[in-house]
Amino acid sequence: LDLEWNGIHNEGATGLATGLGHCRSIAKLNLYCNHIGDEGAGSLAGVIGQWTCLTFLNLGCNAIRADGARSLAGVLGLGWCGGGWWLRSASPQRRRLGVISLSCGNVAALALLFHSPLWLWELNETWPVQPVAALARANSGSEIRLKGYDERPSLNWYAEQRIQRFKGGPGRRLSDKPQEDCINEGQAGRWTLSNCR
Repeated sequence: LDLEWNGIHNEGATGLATGLGHCRSIAKLNLYCNHIGDEGAGSLAGVIGQWTCLTFLNLGCNAIRADGARSLAGVLGLGWCGGGWWLRSASPQRRRLGVISLSCGNVAALALLFHSPLWLWELNETWPVQPVAALARANSGSEIRLKGYDERPSLNWYAEQRIQRFKGGPGRRLSDKPQEDCINEGQAGRWTLSNCR
């Protein structure tokens, strides 16, 4: 189930958890870059344990903080304990289930780390994204593209919108180089937001 970039808030995550709570066949749930916070994460944590086929969960680029992470971590801890217990079994089926449980727990734990205040997306950045993101946030409206650089998860996060790489054509673009024949809509340091025709 792919629901990335859908503007889902806590209420939507709670409704999703309620609606899909008894569905055992969910294998993938992608909620990347929505607006889910601690309350929504807590609702999802309440039903994740019932999704026995779940092998992929992406909650990246959301507003989950310490309380929501604790709720999800509790579920992951149970998965790890269950996985370790099942690995001790002599039955190949239970051991396979143990490996799956441990693998999913590890992937989910890394996903939680990536969304926590302990993870810095900026470790791999060559320019500070926060001033550029503030420029994009202050001038919301039609779609904005990033000229000269690949899409940056940290820029998307701070700008609260998806800013993809510019591939040509008219439209609004962020650039650290002067833009000819464009209307300047804002500036942050050497970065400009321009509307080009």
